[in-house]
Amino acid sequence: MDILNKALDLIQSELGDDIFTDEKRELFERKFRFDHGGDRHYIASANAMAVTQKHQEVRRLIRQGLGNTAISERIGITRQQVWNIRQGMTSSTLP
Repeated sequence: MDILNKALDLIQSELGDDIFTDEKRELFERKFRFDHGGDRHYIASANAMAVTQKHQEVRRLIRQGLGNTAISERIGITRQQVWNIRQGMTSSTLP
């Protein structure tokens, strides 16, 4: 979590989920990171955000019991990348 996520959490709690919905938050975050991220050490880039989302999806599919080949074909990454993500999972995130 970086400073932008902390700021967005605060904004969302102040405005409420009905005004600053998760969908609006994600759109705003993606645009902000694209425009301002990457060149600042305290704001991750839009690319870093996309990688994080891909890793979350891989972990979700692992918990569903899919193998590395099936996950790599579904997500569009190599089996080695899936294996690396699997190896990084802690016992609390394993199926």
